[in-house]
Amino acid sequence: CCPPGTRITGNEVTMPGQTMVIPDTAEQKTGLPNVMVRWGVMRSILQNHLSDGVKVSNGKTVTAEDFLKYPSFAESAPMLVAADGIRSSFAPMVRGDTISNLKDNGRTNIKAVAPTEMFDHCGKTKASFAPDGSVACFAGPAGEGYTYWAISIADSVVAAEGGTTTRFVDGTEDLSIVKEKLLETLSTKKAFAFAIELITDTESDNFFVGRSEESLEIGPSLCQDKVVLIGDAAHAMAASYGQCPNFALEDAATLAWCIRDSKKELEDAMDDYSNARVDRCAEMAERASVRLSKATKGENTEDVWDFIFDWKSPMSASDMQTVG
Repeated sequence: CCPPGTRITGNEVTMPGQTMVIPDTAEQKTGLPNVMVRWGVMRSILQNHLSDGVKVSNGKTVTAEDFLKYPSFAESAPMLVAADGIRSSFAPMVRGDTISNLKDNGRTNIKAVAPTEMFDHCGKTKASFAPDGSVACFAGPAGEGYTYWAISIADSVVAAEGGTTTRFVDGTEDLSIVKEKLLETLSTKKAFAFAIELITDTESDNFFVGRSEESLEIGPSLCQDKVVLIGDAAHAMAASYGQCPNFALEDAATLAWCIRDSKKELEDAMDDYSNARVDRCAEMAERASVRLSKATKGENTEDVWDFIFDWKSPMSASDMQTVG
């Protein structure tokens, strides 16, 4: 282990009738390890790599309405990078419509970081699935003294009530109630014992509760006028492969490199970024959606890591030295 993160060596998966350990091949195939890092730590690391004179601050949240309402505001900067999440107010502007582009996968996701190390062997992540796919648990070491965990619970359908669908939580419950309900649900399965330990050690105020949602369509463009989309605003996807943050980082790096290397106008660099990202992000989203469906049914899923590692980034040798 290393303090800011943990090198991942494999994943132990418990599915109906079988438990298997899948070795992590990132370092073997790319020369670089697969590292699990807490998001707050990653932000600090990235900020420390900014050049002197670059300032990062939290100011007023800017919406698409602001952008359209105040022309002087829109004219004050050459480009607006919209990283405002899955319900981005800028995404409809880029798409040119007002229709929701989100698909609800019928699951509630709850996740947090526990201030404890539950693994007696550093580097292994752990996943377990209920036989009927109603519950999926995941945990992984995330730096010295911390373990990340995530639980996905399917909506329940009551046939006797005409197929009425009930969500695990409706979004209004106090987080302490969510914790109690979560522990009660997991207590029925021995395979979820590791998750119960982590949840018990986590303060409920640190829980993040959300729905499993993904974009119905990605593209055809990720930019329009001065606005460019990155992260979930550009390509919300199922979290089954855990690639949402990674692809957001790819977005940011690709946009920076396209701007740096562009020989034309900034708009051309934005188009280059969009062209470089749409197909890759759409394919990752499709694979993640398929895996979510298969894993929750207890079916084997494809090894997608070769695709993830085969990122044709525009990184130069000097970039590698700077980051490394």
